[in-house]
Amino acid sequence: MSKIKYINCFGTSFTAGGGFEFEGNSLVRNDTLNDLYSKHEIDLTQFRFSYPGQLEKLIGNNIIVTNYGKNGYGNDRMFRLIYDIVNQPDFNKDEHIFLIEYAGLGRREFWFNELNDYIICNYWLDWNTGTMKNKITLANSYCYDTQKTIHFLKKYETLFLEFLQHTSKLENEHRLLSQNIEFFASYLKQKNLNYFYLTDVFEPQIGKNFTFGDGTYFKQATDFCKFSEKNDLSIKSETSGVYDDLHNGYKSNKIVAMTIYNKLIDLGLIDSTKIDINWKELKEFKIRPKN
Repeated sequence: MSKIKYINCFGTSFTAGGGFEFEGNSLVRNDTLNDLYSKHEIDLTQFRFSYPGQLEKLIGNNIIVTNYGKNGYGNDRMFRLIYDIVNQPDFNKDEHIFLIEYAGLGRREFWFNELNDYIICNYWLDWNTGTMKNKITLANSYCYDTQKTIHFLKKYETLFLEFLQHTSKLENEHRLLSQNIEFFASYLKQKNLNYFYLTDVFEPQIGKNFTFGDGTYFKQATDFCKFSEKNDLSIKSETSGVYDDLHNGYKSNKIVAMTIYNKLIDLGLIDSTKIDINWKELKEFKIRPKN
């Protein structure tokens, strides 16, 4: 019997199930998603259509799969939440697996007193000049914030933009990103956690953990986002452009979940039977609107 009791998934909207906000605040988005995907899953939620949600279906009820990914958020949230989990009084490292997607530049988390919660600030840097672009967005929960929260945070965009324009530079941001990832990787090793990367991280010595794709029907990649991009597996592509969203599609998330599942069995971390992945059938799988 497996000792693992918890699989904790961390990352950006690509982990959260970006694009599949069935419960979000856009009726147009919800109606389109329902029309396209309702015949494929009974549980029409962002979680179910994410790779962690698909992984939960494979594993069943004996292991708790939690998706800590959140639209727009990045490494700050992951560092904070993994630290919180590890420092729980009853934490047992042998019961936990951590699946990690690192985020790139332009995401900074702040505690916001007025909301008594964290917010995320997304901002853009100019690769030619190395300076901040004149654009930021603020959210407590992208796609799920109420109109009241959206309007409230809109009032603070100028404040955050001016602050970042005075304190951000591309060269320094990239250095800080690499530094934080390397430090965090050392933390994971020092704590001797069961952790795995789903992305090609910025420090080459950290390594790669999964190979997505079979090399025949699907081009292979060790980064689950690059795998989706290489094989044209975005939501937009799998819906033939009906739903214009470039996040990883349903088929991509299913493949990622099956790959992780089989690898964890190979490593003896979960006690189950591997899936015989039918790559040809997956290649032919299409999403079509209801007639």
